[in-house]
Amino acid sequence: GSGMTISAGYGMGLAHGEYITSSSGMGLVVGLPVSLPIGPLDVSISAAVLANTMDAGPETGASITQIMVFGMANPPGMPIVLMGGAGMAGSGLAVAGGLGVPVNAFVPDLPVNVMVGVNANIFTALDDNIDGNTGSVAGFLMVGTSF
Repeated sequence: GSGMTISAGYGMGLAHGEYITSSSGMGLVVGLPVSLPIGPLDVSISAAVLANTMDAGPETGASITQIMVFGMANPPGMPIVLMGGAGMAGSGLAVAGGLGVPVNAFVPDLPVNVMVGVNANIFTALDDNIDGNTGSVAGFLMVGTSF
C-alpha cells in the first residue's frame, strides 16, 4: 500500500476539567506515509479532525472542532500505541496525549484495524463565551484500514 491509513472513531468523556459537564465526539484520523525515528520509537505522523459536543459553561451542546497533528508510536515488544499531538480546538489551542491498545495484536484476523484507548486533552479556549483553560479525559474506539 501507500503507507497511508484512515480511521474513524468515537470518543466519550470519562473525566472533565473546570466548567465541562459532558463531552463526546466523532473523529477522522488520516495517517500519513511519514515517520520519524526517535530513539527506539518509529513515530508515525497523523492528521486528525475531531467534532466534539460539549456542555461547557453557559454553552449546552456546544460544537467544538479540534484540528490536530499527532505523533503515534508503538514501543518495541509492547501491544500499546503512545500518542501525542497539538492543534486548534474551539477558539484556542489543544494539546493531547494518550495510550491505545490495538485489538489486532490480540485478534490478528480482523478485516480492519481496531484500537481502543484513552486520551487526555488540555484546551486553552473552547469558545469566546467561556474563559479559562480546561481539559478532559476521553475513552475512544477507532476502526480503520491501510491503503
